[in-house]
Amino acid sequence: MGVLKWLNRYRLHSRSVWSRPLKTRETVRLMMALEPGHLFGGRYRIIKALGAGGMGAVYLACDPRYDNFYVALKVLYPGLIRTDEARERFRSELLACYRVNHRNVVRAYEYFDQEDQQALAMEYVDGTDLLDQINNEVITYPEIIRILKETAAGLGAIHAEGIVHRDLKPENIMLNSRREVKITDFGVARLKGMISLSKSGSMVGTPKYLAPEYIETGECDHRGDLYALGIIAYELVAGRSPFKSTTGVSLMVERLRTEVDPLAIIAPDCPADLRQVIERLMSVNVNRRYQTAEEVVLDLEKIERNEPLELVWCEDEIEEIEDKLQSESILKEIKQRELVDEDDLLDPRPATSFNWLRSLFLLAAIVTVLSLYKLGYFAPGGTGLMRLKAGNYSGSVKGVLGADRENVFRLWRTEAGTYALLAEPYCKVSRVSPANRFYCGDLIFEVRVAEFDDNEATGTIRELTFDTRGQWTLKKVGVNK
Repeated sequence: MGVLKWLNRYRLHSRSVWSRPLKTRETVRLMMALEPGHLFGGRYRIIKALGAGGMGAVYLACDPRYDNFYVALKVLYPGLIRTDEARERFRSELLACYRVNHRNVVRAYEYFDQEDQQALAMEYVDGTDLLDQINNEVITYPEIIRILKETAAGLGAIHAEGIVHRDLKPENIMLNSRREVKITDFGVARLKGMISLSKSGSMVGTPKYLAPEYIETGECDHRGDLYALGIIAYELVAGRSPFKSTTGVSLMVERLRTEVDPLAIIAPDCPADLRQVIERLMSVNVNRRYQTAEEVVLDLEKIERNEPLELVWCEDEIEEIEDKLQSESILKEIKQRELVDEDDLLDPRPATSFNWLRSLFLLAAIVTVLSLYKLGYFAPGGTGLMRLKAGNYSGSVKGVLGADRENVFRLWRTEAGTYALLAEPYCKVSRVSPANRFYCGDLIFEVRVAEFDDNEATGTIRELTFDTRGQWTLKKVGVNK
């Protein structure tokens, strides 16, 4: 499904009963319908109203049969559920909550389903939500790491039950009085195996936190929740959204067409390993993203223990790159063969009428060669990458993106050119220029060769914007493509 067609469906859905905000006077009237002291369902005594959303009101209530047993009672607005589909959606919230038993996920206790009223009794979290923390407090990096780790742990428990939350956002991450994370609101959770959203024509979730693949196709799996966690993590570190748009449709289009401002610039004091985790969570390419919530937890625990993160690369993408380079090299070889005419080999005829033009080309070639020689491409003691033998090189670079940071580094020396790839989520394969420079997102790197032999090479690397420096070591891992 095309993006524009999907966004048009989103516009229609955004005017539905689920997302239409209730008028203030109507909201107050409905919230006041259950007065303090009212015994709901013959079980829970209402204490006070906690708030209201697009679907219903939430009350603090207690079970009189037990001391200090408080619940958050989520009561849908009367008449809100008008179809079997709407009733099933709320029932899905119940099923999701009942099936997950984890300290970082809000527990569900009881479900009430009457003809004109539905409600869910859930664990009461005495605290505040993460959005309030972002807006009103300065959160330290150790605290950010802990919050992200507990949120990822809760998501892991949710995903283990075959459930995708689909609406993870700061408002749905609660912090209790002990500042423990509690994931709440499965109002738009979808169980695996249900009819895809592209068929029903509805888009659920909050636009800012929707995964790119969901916007493009109308479908996503548990990795869509991990993308949302990355956006939340970015907001925790930067104190603002990674996106500049303010409307729902523009927000969704922006993540498909625009790269966000790098955290290295927005929050230069952010630990490099934490930045790496966030950038990987936010990867537009779902295969370069974390594949499970458990992987996120493990990396965050390593950061807490000051251990280096494992260098991970997407092998499918490497194979795609090398296949592309092989195709370019073969195509170039064929074209070179086609340039030689058999008749010219048997009876060469000088084109004297173009001698002046050939001389001009020759002069330009001499100037180019001299420039490349100056850059170290051909001189025995030079530092250009052209000194390396043709082939594929793999290894790591240290220091250029942080004093204790190590990144996977790849080079391809082919007849079609030299290509570089630095293992950062915002980087793509970049052709190395004659000046030994390549791009990684908005950053520009310059690489130099120090020593090399037939199978190994070492050298230096410098980031030109911030003038950070490092060293790289590569080994030849395959024949030239």
